[in-house]
Parts: sequence; C-alpha cells; structure tokens
Amino acid sequence: MDSGIVAALAASAAALVVGAATVTQALVSQRQQLRHDREVRELQVLRDALDEALTSARQRYGITRDLRRRRSFGESAIKELAETQPLVPVARAKLLVRLGRDHPVAESYNVFRQELNALVDLIAETLGEDESPESRDARCDALAERVRRELDDFTDKAAKLAAIDPAILAAGWTQPRAGWS
Repeated sequence: MDSGIVAALAASAAALVVGAATVTQALVSQRQQLRHDREVRELQVLRDALDEALTSARQRYGITRDLRRRRSFGESAIKELAETQPLVPVARAKLLVRLGRDHPVAESYNVFRQELNALVDLIAETLGEDESPESRDARCDALAERVRRELDDFTDKAAKLAAIDPAILAAGWTQPRAGWS
C-alpha cells in the first residue's frame, strides 16, 4: 500500500478520534450543565415554596400577635384573620408537593399551623360570660409562646434545608428573634 494513502488514512482516523472525543466531551458537558440547571431550578422552586410558607406563617402570626395586644376577640378578630386564611392552604400544598408529607420541614410547618389554628380559634371565640379578658389573655399568651417556638423551629429547619442563614429570613421582623412574642 502506498505510504501516502496510509498516512492519509491515519490522519483521517486521528481526526475522527479527536472529533469523536470532542463531541463526547461536549455531550458530557452539556449533560452536566443541564443537570446543574435543573438542580438550580428545583432549588429555586423549593426556596419559593419555603418563602411562601414562611411569609404566610409570619403574616398570620403577626396578626394574631396584634389582636392579642389589642385584646380584640370574637367577631372583629375573625374579620382580620380571614384576610390571611387563603394563604395558608396554598403554602402547605406547595410544601407537601415539593417535600412530601413526612419530610421534617413539612411536619414542622404542620405542627406550627396546628398550634396557630388553635390560637386563632381561641382569639376568634367570643368571651364567655364567666371569662375575664385577663384570663383569655393568659391563655392566649401561653398558646402564643408555643406558636412562636414552632415558628422559630420551622424557620430554622426551612433555612437549613434551603441553605439560608435564618437571620436573613427573620430580617422582616422589627424585633430580634429572641424578642419575638
């Protein structure tokens, strides 16, 4: 065989090998980039769900805190609380879809939500004839303290899951975390 033909075949084979390696590397890089992009999108969706849950939780808790301070019970309290009610099921549903019912963050949100609902129910009750405002305040304060602890727990777990500093999540509050009531 002619040495020129052999050299041309060898050069063509080398070019094919280099081309195949280049294409393979490009495909691997593209696959890695697509995987990274998907992970970033999924993390952002999770962070959005956590943010929505935290926002609705804080808003509803803030209203209950304000109602307790004003000693506003019964019908007037129900009207103010009704504004935040639609946010809660949506936030809960998003967390359940993203995390599943048994995930510690979803469980923490459910515990917080149940405690908060108990506080909302207590605030929304009309004062009984045999109940003093001071007695209601004491019951509300005890339950509100449990709600605050559950909100702190949920905030910490959500921040850890999303790799966010919990202090950043608490930045919307006018008081430092230790002073929440």
